[in-house]
Amino acid sequence: MSEPQSLPIPSDDVATLSVSEPLYDQVACDRMSASVRDSIAKGKRTIIIDLAGCSVLSAYGVGQLISVSELAKSASSSLSIKGIRPEILELLKQLMVDQIIPIQSQ
Repeated sequence: MSEPQSLPIPSDDVATLSVSEPLYDQVACDRMSASVRDSIAKGKRTIIIDLAGCSVLSAYGVGQLISVSELAKSASSSLSIKGIRPEILELLKQLMVDQIIPIQSQ
């Protein structure tokens, strides 16, 4: 008996949001949050936040990531993060954010 295959997600259901600035203040975090909200409003079922361009992540930024993750869940969408710098990844693991938000491998 063969193993079940996962079906590909249609590309029009996926939004990849690239963060190209530090997420350390309310202005930057609000931009990221607005992009996620916009993607949800457009009916995106899978949202990927690419943090490759993010050099700093403050406690406020961590809180906003968790907040938009919960928002996505409530809208029946999934949210994950990728492209995380090693020092930020270590912080997220210490705070156990990886237990709340899926982190895609590098």
